[in-house]
Amino acid sequence: MTLTRFGLEERDVLVTGSQRAGFPTEDDRLLLELAANQVTVIAQQQRSEQALQQSEELFRGFANAAPAMLWVTEPDGFCSFLSQGWYEFTGQDEEEGLGFGWLNAVHPEDREEASKNFLFANERKEEFFLEYRLRRADGVYRWIIDAGRPRFSLEGQFLGYAGNLLDITDRKQVEKDLQESREYLRAIFESVGDGLYVMGPDFRCTYLNPAGAAMLGYQARELLGRHLHDIIHHTHPGGGHRAVSESPVALAVREGVPARVDDDVFWRKDGRPVPVTYSVSPIMVDGRPAGAVVAYRDVTEQKQSEEKMAALLGTEKGRAVLLARVANASKSMNVEWSVDSIARILTEEARSMLGAHQAVTSVTISENWAQAIRAVSLSDKYAHYHAYSEKPDGSGIYMEVCRTNCPMRMTQQEMEAHPAWKGFGKHAKDHPPMRGWLAVPLIGHGGKNLGLVQLTDKTQGEFTEEDEAILVQLAAIASAGIENAYLYEQVREQDRRKDEFLATLAHELRNPLAPVRNGLAVLKLAPSMEATVRTREIMERQVEHMVHLIDDLLDVSRITSGKVQLKKEWVDVRAVLDAALELSRPLIKENQHRLFISNPKESLLLDADPTRMTQVVSNLLNNAAKYTSKGGQIELSAERDGSEVIIRVRDNGVGLTSEALLEVFELFSQVGKTLDRSQGGLGIGLALVKRLVEMHNGSITAESQGLGQGSTFVVRLPLPPTQIIKRQVAGAGDSCTLSVPRHILVVDDNVDGAETLAMLLMMSGHTVETVHTGPDALKAAQTFQPDVMFLDIGLPGLSGYEVAQQLRSDSNIKGLILVALTGWGSEEDRRRARTAGFDYHLTKPVEIEKLQGLLSEIDQELTTKS
Repeated sequence: MTLTRFGLEERDVLVTGSQRAGFPTEDDRLLLELAANQVTVIAQQQRSEQALQQSEELFRGFANAAPAMLWVTEPDGFCSFLSQGWYEFTGQDEEEGLGFGWLNAVHPEDREEASKNFLFANERKEEFFLEYRLRRADGVYRWIIDAGRPRFSLEGQFLGYAGNLLDITDRKQVEKDLQESREYLRAIFESVGDGLYVMGPDFRCTYLNPAGAAMLGYQARELLGRHLHDIIHHTHPGGGHRAVSESPVALAVREGVPARVDDDVFWRKDGRPVPVTYSVSPIMVDGRPAGAVVAYRDVTEQKQSEEKMAALLGTEKGRAVLLARVANASKSMNVEWSVDSIARILTEEARSMLGAHQAVTSVTISENWAQAIRAVSLSDKYAHYHAYSEKPDGSGIYMEVCRTNCPMRMTQQEMEAHPAWKGFGKHAKDHPPMRGWLAVPLIGHGGKNLGLVQLTDKTQGEFTEEDEAILVQLAAIASAGIENAYLYEQVREQDRRKDEFLATLAHELRNPLAPVRNGLAVLKLAPSMEATVRTREIMERQVEHMVHLIDDLLDVSRITSGKVQLKKEWVDVRAVLDAALELSRPLIKENQHRLFISNPKESLLLDADPTRMTQVVSNLLNNAAKYTSKGGQIELSAERDGSEVIIRVRDNGVGLTSEALLEVFELFSQVGKTLDRSQGGLGIGLALVKRLVEMHNGSITAESQGLGQGSTFVVRLPLPPTQIIKRQVAGAGDSCTLSVPRHILVVDDNVDGAETLAMLLMMSGHTVETVHTGPDALKAAQTFQPDVMFLDIGLPGLSGYEVAQQLRSDSNIKGLILVALTGWGSEEDRRRARTAGFDYHLTKPVEIEKLQGLLSEIDQELTTKS
């Protein structure tokens, strides 16, 4: 019978037999059918198992032979199969790899993520693709792609996954290299300052770098995928419409022809044109054009630079002409020795070079920046102002330039807004109108302001920085010329004064020498003692006058060379005035001047050298007496003014001009002096006064309203913070002769000087001898054995210093008093004399009173020793 199972017909046949009658019954049939089915099930099961075994062996053989690594998991994710490729690749065995052991071969950094993604897909029963690094048998990790698909039974039951792994390391490297290459190119494209865009074969933009987008005022995304020709490149540089077919870019895309355009225009988003230069390179694929790369550059700055260069070239040419003119002006000014000529050249050249309607050069004439205009240059526009001659008084904006020594350049608006503009002097109302202003100071050596040059009303536009630079150059050249001119004038003036001084000196020396010479003749022929006495008195006066002249000259020399040392002490101003009046009263009385004296109301003490301060006041009184006519008026006053003492000497004499006021204190200056109307003196008195006052930290000024208006000299001296009166009580001796006659040796190479001094000493009762050389002095010291020796310093043979040193070193000569006789009387001279061994120091010519006082002092010293 045919066997069937679950309605399926089988080919096997079950045959049964029996000796029992009626076999097979219905029950036998049923029983046989049941047995047949059982046999069929068993046989089918055996065949299925055999087929499954064959199928598995076939799968394993296929899987192990496949180039990929294959795997199978169960519904719970448990790995139930790994192909041979897995074990060869990873070096794992079945025990290590099955289940979840395969995860141990995954890179530690990727393991958790791979496990999580696999289980997540397993839970959702979805296909998955994983990329991770898998350890190869040699320990090297390789990138793999793990792809899995879910398995389902015919009934739709989830059976797990089947999948494969492929080594994609090489692909990964290619992708990495490709990505790096893209990033490299992108970095290059995006870092360049030029614009760059890529166009496809359809003329649409596929890439635009940031610099290119910025040049056009777009964001790159706004232009991607669009036809750029109609947006940025649709016109010719001249403005005419350009068709696509005319574009070099289109030619490169269609025919693969590269191009370079040096002068074109692209259009920005805001509608403004951008001048550009660009190049087009076609993109060739398989020998056919597939697009183009366009690199372009904004040449706006280049265009502007070219325009500026052209303008600059024109400017430079103009500047070269200006520099040539500056050089010519410099040559012209350098050959001039007159301030007015230099100022005229500067003014004319400055106005001409810089194109102004007005130019003025003025020089500083006072400490308050008052100006004296030396040159004016006006165009025809201001012709009716040629007669304008007001002198700037140093106020307002002129003063700012001179005070700061800095140029000023302003527009009209800036000038009118300047705080110093409105008040630039009382002459403002008559001043020519100004429009804009350029002023440069004239600066001399040491930064001294000499004046300024100024321009206004430029013919075109405002004054520029370049105008200022040119004017500064001209001013510097002019300043050097002006200063040289001043020096030249000073040298000429000094030379003139030197000549006048020598003539005056000869005159002043001849005046007293004449009566002295005549007096000598009279003495030879004097008929009586009365004539002798009168002649001697005349000669004494004239000698005294010559000594005074020489003293003044020596004072000037010592003061100017810094050899005068003040012997300061506390002295009352009244005492100074009284001493000065005592010296000057004879000259005032001789000229019958009316003298008015105003002493200070309080005791004012000065820390000063009383002798020198007396000299100051006396010289001022003498000066007033000389230049005030007979019967004129002289006033002497002193008063306190805050922390200063003011001493004034005022007269109503000849007065001083404004020019004379500037030079009245100069050495050898004798304002108004002529040889036929000499007032006496060498023109050094006021120079001495000025230097002595300054040595006392004071100042002196001269004032006068002009010729015939008299003069006033004002001395200002500082009062000390604390006035302490030091009263000195001095004893006076009445005797002018020695109580005991002495042996005195006089040594002087001036025979007349030695003889006259010896006569004076002999008249006092002393025994006196004279010699005239250093060696003779040493011999006389041994033979004559003097008590006192008057020894000249400038001796022939041996100097007075050498004689004194040898005498002091001689042990046989004891108690000798040495007195130095010299024409030099500075403190340094006195120190040197003491060092050489001198006891006392007398300055030639010796005054009788000083000689008598010295003899009294020597007498006391010798008496004490005896």
